Amino acid sequence: MKEELETLVRAEYEEMEAGWRPWGPDWESIFASQRMGTFHILTARKGQDRELVGYLSWMLDFDMESYGTLIAHQCAWYVKPSQFKVAVRMFDWFASELRRIGVKFVYLHNSERGRGKTLGKFFQKRGATHSSNTYTLRL
Repeated sequence: MKEELETLVRAEYEEMEAGWRPWGPDWESIFASQRMGTFHILTARKGQDRELVGYLSWMLDFDMESYGTLIAHQCAWYVKPSQFKVAVRMFDWFASELRRIGVKFVYLHNSERGRGKTLGKFFQKRGATHSSNTYTLRL
């Protein structure tokens, strides 16, 4: 699966991250976190050949400022262009699954580059509240 994912991860990088940070997924850490149960990834496939067209990933954690509160942080989310319906179905499944396992808050983010810059409106239509901004400080 790593080889299939790498193609889409590279496409996401080219659209969202090129020139911003260096390319180089840490697959070892990704799969180690997955084995520990903290990192999760949902994939979407289409057609008879089951072509990989998207992924949505997240980390589970406990809110250190609210005892016993299970939270999730959205990580990378990429769906091939023109697959908007797939993206919506992925997000709805993701939210339903997190609700099912007892997650109380999901921290979503969107990039200011590429197609990601419109995700904030999508999140709001799905019931999310704009609660913070994230800034990146290069050191």
